[in-house]
Amino acid sequence: MKIGMEVIYFSQEKLSNEGSAAWKRLKNGDVQILTSNQSKHQVWTIHDNGRLKMESLLHENKDEASLSFEFLNSQVNQLSWLGGKNIEKSIKYPLNESFSPIETNNIQFVMVEFTNVTLKVTPEFKPVGFRFLGGTDGALTFERNTIKTSTSQSESPDGISGKDQGDGVDEKALVLWFDFK
Repeated sequence: MKIGMEVIYFSQEKLSNEGSAAWKRLKNGDVQILTSNQSKHQVWTIHDNGRLKMESLLHENKDEASLSFEFLNSQVNQLSWLGGKNIEKSIKYPLNESFSPIETNNIQFVMVEFTNVTLKVTPEFKPVGFRFLGGTDGALTFERNTIKTSTSQSESPDGISGKDQGDGVDEKALVLWFDFK
């Protein structure tokens, strides 16, 4: 990703040989990227204000949607998140050798503080699980398990209710907002 003059490594798995990607510009000026990769379908919307929205769509025979990212530990200063019961936790870099993977079932947000850029990832519908694996490169996984999903209406980070957005997003989908500062 390139943000201003900063280049940060924050990537997903590569498309398989059977994978596909397409993009289009919407009437309102936003850009939408659609990807399919080994039975995973995702829609990325880049809004004109710089916000990025990712929707990982579910298949009828799946109970969860997930999305994983990798990043270079050498570019990160801190990883922090707000979990269930409003408990905030953080990890300073570089990681020590005794680091063990972290997993939580309900996050409010995750922040990755790169050297000159901070990325905040916020789920639109909750609960969303979060898993972090240490190592040479960091790996974050966000997962939405529809079996645990409440039927209550939730709000996106900008205060717009999911059902009122009119974009046809299924509340069972994994929807993440990416804000860069």
